[in-house]
Amino acid sequence: MARDIRLSLLTRSTLVVGVLAVAAWSISSTVATYRSERLSTLSDSHLSWGRVVVARDTIERALALTPGNAQRHADAASIDESIFLHRRVEDAAHRAVASLHTAIELNPLAAEYRAQLGWLYVRLGHYDEASRAFGRALDIDPNNSYFLGSLGTLREQQGRYEDAANLYRRALAIMPDENIAQRLQRLESNQ
Repeated sequence: MARDIRLSLLTRSTLVVGVLAVAAWSISSTVATYRSERLSTLSDSHLSWGRVVVARDTIERALALTPGNAQRHADAASIDESIFLHRRVEDAAHRAVASLHTAIELNPLAAEYRAQLGWLYVRLGHYDEASRAFGRALDIDPNNSYFLGSLGTLREQQGRYEDAANLYRRALAIMPDENIAQRLQRLESNQ
């Protein structure tokens, strides 16, 4: 009986230690996620203040805290895309594409990352890749008016006006949008 009591106490204490370890890990993980989110926000602020190097370093710190967080990779892509657009740093564009591919790998059902990648490809002049990215976003979320409008804009830039108009009509049927309505009206008046 004494042996059974000792085993019972040992089992309970092991269970308590295990629960405490899980709780400590959970708290640590929550703190890391919170710090990563705050660093990402701070990185955006640095970027808006024109402190590009500090913004890039800050998002790298956020990624180090939560390397498996798809949103952090998408945030890094946004910062690198901004660096590319404002400073024309080619490496930043390549980092943005790589970050978005990582975000998509981590969360393949997040259609918004695919649309973000599509717009990045449009800005880089890679229209075929942009079309594929928007198409994959629409495969995931076929009734997303933003994705339909984005693909419509790409088709318009490619001179595929009838396809663009059809995409704009589909987008407007889902959700009225003044910008898309104006684009459609302009296309229809030119045909």
